[in-house]
Amino acid sequence: MKNKRTQKLIECAIFIALATVLSLVKIIPMPFGGSVTLLSMLPIIIISYRHGLKWGIPSALIYSVIQGLLDVSVISGAFMPCLLYTSPSPRDRG
Repeated sequence: MKNKRTQKLIECAIFIALATVLSLVKIIPMPFGGSVTLLSMLPIIIISYRHGLKWGIPSALIYSVIQGLLDVSVISGAFMPCLLYTSPSPRDRG
């Protein structure tokens, strides 16, 4: 039983690594971060299909954390409206 669990864990790690490498192949880069990638979510879908949601959802969460660490411009782009509308403007000095 423990051998099967280890095998699933290693398979998920390999598929997450494959998804990360595929996410670096950008077909269409977007101007404010993000891009259209070449089948980068396919390994995560395969994990979920083969091993169920118990392994698929944590694998997707780990993949999203890795993507957030690798592409910091997406994180800064997400907070741009917050900074834009909450920071004081030079015209506010009145």
